[in-house]
Amino acid sequence: MIVQFTDEQKKIAHWFFESNSTSVDDFIDGWNSKNIFSDDQKNYLNDCKKYGDKIRQKPPTEEQHYVPRTYLKRFINPDYLPHFKLETLDVRKKILMEPQTVKKVCKDTYFYSVETWRPDFISQIIEDLFWRFENEFGQLYDWLVEDILSDKQIDEWKIRKLCLFICTLWMRGKYFRDQTNKMSEDSYKHMLKFSYKHYFKDEKELTPEVEKIILEWDYNLVFNNSQHIQFISNEDNIYWFANMFFWKRIIIYIATWERNFATSDNPVVEIFPADRMKWPWWIWFLERIHYFVLHPRILIEFDGSHESGKKIKRKRVDDEKVTYYNLLRSAFSDFMYSKSKNDFISKEYSLSQLIYISDLVNILGSKKLIQDKKIVDDCLLRAKNDWFKFENNYEMFKYYGLLSSFFEE
Repeated sequence: MIVQFTDEQKKIAHWFFESNSTSVDDFIDGWNSKNIFSDDQKNYLNDCKKYGDKIRQKPPTEEQHYVPRTYLKRFINPDYLPHFKLETLDVRKKILMEPQTVKKVCKDTYFYSVETWRPDFISQIIEDLFWRFENEFGQLYDWLVEDILSDKQIDEWKIRKLCLFICTLWMRGKYFRDQTNKMSEDSYKHMLKFSYKHYFKDEKELTPEVEKIILEWDYNLVFNNSQHIQFISNEDNIYWFANMFFWKRIIIYIATWERNFATSDNPVVEIFPADRMKWPWWIWFLERIHYFVLHPRILIEFDGSHESGKKIKRKRVDDEKVTYYNLLRSAFSDFMYSKSKNDFISKEYSLSQLIYISDLVNILGSKKLIQDKKIVDDCLLRAKNDWFKFENNYEMFKYYGLLSSFFEE
């Protein structure tokens, strides 16, 4: 049952939470009326106060991980035990870093505070909230992995728990926060432009000077993490999106050769497929594709755009396809983590891009990929005119001496 409060009740509740009183009745004992809150409201507030006092008694968690360590430990290189170290790729610089411990990655000081780096109580509440979700799923993590790898039937309740865990990883992360802030920033800048044009009715267009000021206006200097915090602190949002994940078509990819699926600082990749865009900047949630690496040998795809008689399918994939999915993840990540350095061979990433260039363009639609695809299409036309049929794009480029277009020396 959802308990609703008026604005006046919210003020009083806030004062109650800041007081030393342990119950609402004690707090309002000196007030003229004791009927400010209903019994349901009182019970709810008393439970919240009890929970808050319990959190306050714990030492504050300063270094807060937006990707949980319990998850990252699944991807450690066993050669480094007892130290839990991950092979790390800096995606932007395209270099292999020194192996990182799970404790040092995917974190920030008071990440869940309204203003990052500044301690506040809400960050401790959210840290505890996600810890509960992690702990609950952690009890069946290995069980689910075993069911998948051994081709056992997966119970529906396990999939629901999986979707709930995935949803928390998706919503709590830095990438989701940046996207939320970007949407807010774009909306606010659009409002600024509209307000300016409305105020200066004689101006048909913005002057270049005003346009530059609006474009360079730094949203982050004025606003904070409050929108993201408010969204993820509402458990109704978490459960609603978890149900959306559950009702999508689910494909489980299992790596069968040497290469592993890599995870990253963005463990749940959300893709707006370019070939499904109906609006310039939007696509319905069910038509988006989400990829989540459950285990170095297991990648899970969620896609609600296709009808499927069977909800869950398993597909076994080779190293080439594993590398393709790792390449796809790299487009949405700053750092990638895996248990083997061989998962990050740059030549193999280039090879994967060359072979799956059409798929990548349909999904990502970036200008660079479109330019690369034009090179491939021109080469395919050349091969057709020469009456050649190659096994794949790599063999074709090798024959025509065009590998330098994709492979860095």
